[in-house]
Amino acid sequence: MQPLEQLSAMEKGRLLHELFPLEIPALLMYIKEVCNGIESHQEAIRLYWKSTWCTADYWFTLANNANRIMEQYGYRLSKNSRLFAHQLFKGDTALFTIGCMVKYAKIKSNNEPFQKAIEMLFE
Repeated sequence: MQPLEQLSAMEKGRLLHELFPLEIPALLMYIKEVCNGIESHQEAIRLYWKSTWCTADYWFTLANNANRIMEQYGYRLSKNSRLFAHQLFKGDTALFTIGCMVKYAKIKSNNEPFQKAIEMLFE
């Protein structure tokens, strides 16, 4: 195995899935909720957007990409680590997925090893 700092986002996503397969369905449900919230509240989000590294419209595009992937692959994302990693951690969509995962680990997850794994892999 490669050193952690040499792993790509896809490799880290697959590793997380393989280490914590039981956590993935709840994580995916949270990401889906975030996507739906973004879609429902775009104007409000745009008013309060403060990010300096991307625009609100770009974030909306990333959320839309993640939502489309989850609709297309559904349940299979929670069962297949390779599919999970190749779809949600590929290209710029990984930025959105990782952002959602970090928030999920901090505010929703009760699994301390899972929280620490996300912190170690993605923060």
